[in-house]
Amino acid sequence: MFSYSNWQTPVVQELIPKTVMNGDLLNVFGIHRITDPGDARSTTIGQIQSLLINGYTCSIIDVLQEDTLNANSRDYIACKVVSGDVAGEYSFSETVSPGTANSSVRSYSTSLFTQNSYQIRLVAKVTSDFAHTGG
Repeated sequence: MFSYSNWQTPVVQELIPKTVMNGDLLNVFGIHRITDPGDARSTTIGQIQSLLINGYTCSIIDVLQEDTLNANSRDYIACKVVSGDVAGEYSFSETVSPGTANSSVRSYSTSLFTQNSYQIRLVAKVTSDFAHTGG
């Protein structure tokens, strides 16, 4: 089993945008400790194992990434939100080849509704208007 010290631990620093809906691109900023994110153009799978919103995959399939990342500097990984969850405020997790990322305090917000901490807000996508006229 791979073991690493705290200074080698990946860190999620910020999620932009903070509020998303299914189909949106989410940029995960941090020090990911990887150099090959992999994407549709890549000949390798890359070093990203999973990006999850409340346990649901944030997909990197068909999302173009930076060609290479600097393993020890702030950079971003993009993913497409394909959550099967209902609208709400959720946690985010990243697992890359060096291990599971810690989340910076900066990546959290406090809900005005529940006073709980969350990292990402998923909102519903309105696909039709149910206008009702009475008579």
